[in-house]
Amino acid sequence: MTQENQTPNVEDTSVQVSPQTGQVSAETEALVKEQMPHESDDIQRQTMQLVEALRTRAMSDAHSAGDYTRERYLAFVKEARETLENEKLFDPERIEYSAKLLQYEVEKNWDSFQKQIQELGDRIYEAATAAWNVLTSPRDPNA
Repeated sequence: MTQENQTPNVEDTSVQVSPQTGQVSAETEALVKEQMPHESDDIQRQTMQLVEALRTRAMSDAHSAGDYTRERYLAFVKEARETLENEKLFDPERIEYSAKLLQYEVEKNWDSFQKQIQELGDRIYEAATAAWNVLTSPRDPNA
């Protein structure tokens, strides 16, 4: 019998980062240049794109979650109102008034909710930046 060359099936774990705009914010550029002054332009550029992609993804995910939550909540309010109207347990005009009042409260508080989501995205970005700073900081050889 001949023994065949067997190579283990190794999964490709490379990551492709391709920002939609290719643009990097001034804040990201300054951060990378400050933290990696001795790296080549190519490494700095790739790092900037990675940080920008992470930031964009975090903001996009936060925004998507907010939109989905609001849509589901408004759908629930509408469904509850229709159910109550169909059951004829309450006065339809009173239900309509209550639904409008509830919707007003949701929309009034929505800006606050979005601000909190934005702050969460900013905090995630800051945490990623802090982690990057620790990862790229020079080590003391005497330690």
